[in-house]
Amino acid sequence: MVDLSEVQEAILRAGMQWSAERTEVSDRLAPGVEGFLGLNMMEEERLELIGGLFAAFVPPALAPPPPGIDWRDKDGQNWVAPIRNQNPCGSCVAFATVATLESRLAIAAGEPPPVDLSEAHLFFCGAGAACATGWNFEPALSQCRDVGVGLESDFPYVPANQPCRNIPSRAFVRDGWNTPVHTVHRKWAIVNNGPVIAGMRVFEDFGYYVGGVYRHAAGTYLGLHAVCVVGYNDPGQFWIVKNSWGENWGEQGYFRIGYDQCGLDGEFPFYDPLAYEV
Repeated sequence: MVDLSEVQEAILRAGMQWSAERTEVSDRLAPGVEGFLGLNMMEEERLELIGGLFAAFVPPALAPPPPGIDWRDKDGQNWVAPIRNQNPCGSCVAFATVATLESRLAIAAGEPPPVDLSEAHLFFCGAGAACATGWNFEPALSQCRDVGVGLESDFPYVPANQPCRNIPSRAFVRDGWNTPVHTVHRKWAIVNNGPVIAGMRVFEDFGYYVGGVYRHAAGTYLGLHAVCVVGYNDPGQFWIVKNSWGENWGEQGYFRIGYDQCGLDGEFPFYDPLAYEV
């Protein structure tokens, strides 16, 4: 396992603009340790998915997107729900999906703050007892379409396998989802519709992140992770991302990551769900 001093030295050598310190996650995010990640996608599946999307895509003519947006402060309002913590359970796909739906519902209604949806309802009713194995984007979105997601108050999250509870659903993805793969279309999806679901590769140094624009500096590859992208910044060349590791990690639970880092904007599509509340 890479230690803090190695990460700090690597950041300094490369002239990177982010800070590393010991965090609640850094000592628990190591090769072979379950939890904190949880995007379960085989490499062959990923290559087939992204290759097929690029091959089938006919880019329409679009104007350049705005130079940046942050849905935590859009028109003087915060359209993003509070940071949550998946803890050591591979439920990141459910957390990224719920975070996106919460914001989309608030934006569509024009009424922040977002409703508090149940990650447990989505994960344990859709994936089952999957803390150790994780989940994938398409099954999670299909669950949102076919069953929906209820309220956190009706099925609170606990970071351990739980039996499904049949609670009333409040959010659905009835009209499916788009999967923009080209950068311009990803940015327009965020600008026009709100936060999106994304995937990334996680390396050991990421657990030490406490601020700045993250770029991989040191440490081995650990696995795949699902996150919610809430904005971007072209002058600074970074995405603004909501994580699910609690408020004490990163920039109060968020992180900024440089373009073309960790596969976030090249190895996975962004998922742009069409959600509504009943």
